[in-house]
Amino acid sequence: MGGVIGHINMNRARALQTEVPSLDDKVHIEPKVLPPRKRGRNGEIQQLEIKFLDHDTPVYRLDQTVDGQVLLECQGDLRFKCISVTLKSFARVYGKSGLFGKRDKIEAEEVYIRDKKFLRGGMGTGARERLPEGIHEFQFQFQLPGVDLPTSLEHTLGCIRYLVTAELEDGNGKSWKSIKAFTFLSDNPVTNDQTESNETIVDIRTSDGITVPTSFRTNRKLYIPGGFISVNSDFTNSSKVEVVPRMVVIRKSRFHEEHVSTEVAHAVGAPINKDDIWCPVVIPLPLLSPTISNCKLVEVSYEVQVKFDPPIQDEPSIVIPIVVGSIPSNDQIDDDQPPTYQQCMDHVVLVEKDDPDRNSYLGALSFSNVYPFMSGEPRHYQDPPSYSDVAFADEDAE
Repeated sequence: MGGVIGHINMNRARALQTEVPSLDDKVHIEPKVLPPRKRGRNGEIQQLEIKFLDHDTPVYRLDQTVDGQVLLECQGDLRFKCISVTLKSFARVYGKSGLFGKRDKIEAEEVYIRDKKFLRGGMGTGARERLPEGIHEFQFQFQLPGVDLPTSLEHTLGCIRYLVTAELEDGNGKSWKSIKAFTFLSDNPVTNDQTESNETIVDIRTSDGITVPTSFRTNRKLYIPGGFISVNSDFTNSSKVEVVPRMVVIRKSRFHEEHVSTEVAHAVGAPINKDDIWCPVVIPLPLLSPTISNCKLVEVSYEVQVKFDPPIQDEPSIVIPIVVGSIPSNDQIDDDQPPTYQQCMDHVVLVEKDDPDRNSYLGALSFSNVYPFMSGEPRHYQDPPSYSDVAFADEDAE
């Protein structure tokens, strides 16, 4: 009995010995499979805004730096590809399109600046960048070129625009944008002495049929909006009919091949009777865009036209070119004041209205250029006396 039991135990021992692997055998253990981890929902962008630093009003000049920051507010952890800012400057001319002839088609364009910088991330694919929930600030700086560029301008027919665009890309083909425009003021477009009198000489026919060269002049060449133009002349009325001089300031604009003339200011002088002399006529200048002469697509110039009511005999065309600048001269009124609310509202535009992706922009797109505007009472401009007047006055005094 005992032998049988012992035999059975030996068989079991041999069976167990064959089932137990040796240390030299390879053991394969199946790993424990965990359920897939659910990926959290990506955060939402609440705000994407551009702010300019060190400038209460966004006005820049030649060779200055544009310092600013991008403010990003997100709700929840945000995964994205990159954040970038781009400084752009261009001139555009709009053409008519559609049934109603809206000016929303870019007819011609000239690009001056296009400088892109990455604030976070780069050109790689995929959403590799992460930001926690909250408000985040990213600093940027651009250097404006030392080459003089045309002054900012907004018009229904075209524009000269300077702006910074911020863009956040999520890596899946979707992006969010913010835009901020600023005013660039070019140097004055003339380099000669801008404080000298600006003169035009025309031939005036008298009632006796005699042609007399007559001078019509402004007290200077360069003016700043808010200042005053003084027009003087050697004109003498030789007829028996009273005439009234009328001054008109005309802005002449060219947008590619389209020309537009607009009256921007006017003044009426004192009546001139027979043998009376001319009294200076003062014309106040409203808020105007400066003269632009260094752009291939857009040009802006100004002139003073002198007319008489009723017209004098064989009245010639009397035109005195002037320059509306952006830098006051030393002897001009130095009481700088910002333009009024109404003046600003008359020039508000929607930047990037012609961008096909404009629906992806966050924040307001409205913008108004800020031009120099000088306030003060009109000065009683008077031409300096001639040499003969001074010489005769000295002789009379003796």
